[in-house]
Amino acid sequence: MATSSNQVRTDAKAARDAVANGQRDEADAAARFTALGGATGAQFELRRSGVSVGSCPVTLSRSGRDITVAQNGAWNFVAAADKDTGTWVSRVVNASDTTRYIELSIPSEQTVSANLIDNGVGQLNGFVISTPAYDTGGVIAFPTATDGRTMVFVDASKAFANQAEPVGNGYGGRFCIPQISFRWLVNATEVSGYSGRYLYQIPESGAVNNDFIGLVREDDPVNGAPQKAFKHRIAPSADIIVNTARSAYLAGNTFRHDTTYWYAFACRWGFFPGRFVTVFDVHENTWDNGPYGRPPRESQSPIQLQMGTDGKYRWQTAGCYISNYDVSQVTRTFSSYSSAVNASDWHYWVVKARVTQSAAQGPMLECYHAVNSGAASLEHSISASTALGINDSVANNLYPKLGLYQFELNGAAPSETVMHTKGMFVFRDEAGTPTLSVDALLALMRSI
Repeated sequence: MATSSNQVRTDAKAARDAVANGQRDEADAAARFTALGGATGAQFELRRSGVSVGSCPVTLSRSGRDITVAQNGAWNFVAAADKDTGTWVSRVVNASDTTRYIELSIPSEQTVSANLIDNGVGQLNGFVISTPAYDTGGVIAFPTATDGRTMVFVDASKAFANQAEPVGNGYGGRFCIPQISFRWLVNATEVSGYSGRYLYQIPESGAVNNDFIGLVREDDPVNGAPQKAFKHRIAPSADIIVNTARSAYLAGNTFRHDTTYWYAFACRWGFFPGRFVTVFDVHENTWDNGPYGRPPRESQSPIQLQMGTDGKYRWQTAGCYISNYDVSQVTRTFSSYSSAVNASDWHYWVVKARVTQSAAQGPMLECYHAVNSGAASLEHSISASTALGINDSVANNLYPKLGLYQFELNGAAPSETVMHTKGMFVFRDEAGTPTLSVDALLALMRSI
């Protein structure tokens, strides 16, 4: 039986926690190997009743979960010992840090006698330490476009024309409306993003806005082909409508209040904005009159991911359950700003949320975040007492939106901004196979 010291276990756990399921065995074994001193920094130690009685340098190697301790020739004890009494154990220990070791039991004194001779000279035979297994379930199953819980399935691995393929339930990509600063070209004819044109109608050459391409599919800028990504761009020459510039798409307004959904999306920033932008939001209907004869008094996104000019992001929520409310009564919460992101990294988000118009229905928000192949952690959440949704809005007219959205331009030109995404995936939180989970949706996005 092998037992790792507390320090080795701490190192190994930190390594496992930094990666996703399927990579944890490798990360754990590599961390334990390094903790012991690596190939040439370890020693073998023989201990009797808690006291070291002999040691020798050893060479280590690793293959998968197995750490091999090489055979060593004759070596001398550092203290005399009675081989026939006491409790004996051996350790493979980091020669520079003796708090990092793996201890192994010695099953009988005959084993000790066989390896020790009376003049205090010993022989170490080689052996293997197998590290624990932590990966579960093998390949992680993830939901597909035809899953009956699927609401939106915009997939960068598919050509624009194929975004029209049917999905299990809801819009998929067929009825996602692009917002490329409200204009793009089809066969040299200018059309509006709000005039019945959909994501699947964008030509494969991309959606043009004035003198630049605002949205196009291309090879993954980090991982390369065959993986794909959408490239969103806002340039200073972009059209400005309603004080905003955009390179985004939204799903039709059929998302319901008081219903829990899983949202999944991934972003990679290639050029940070010169001004504040919204990256993802879940939006209320703000153009139709609500129950009090008017639209909500200001455009409201109950859930919003924002990116600042310094390359740091944060989450914002908004809500008000007061009937016929005043703007000042809207409650907002903010996560802390992140550290500055690395432009070469993929950032993956899985969001589980329930927007509601009443505290009695219970709002919910959990935002999970992972970088590249790392494991996800809960980055932001709200309490049940936090308002998430607008009482005065039209019921059951929510919609999610993903992409670049520069707002409050106030006459200034838009700032050059580039972002890649993997698509947008939304599922109703219902039982089914596979089980919807953070790991399952991470696996889906990483497959694209």
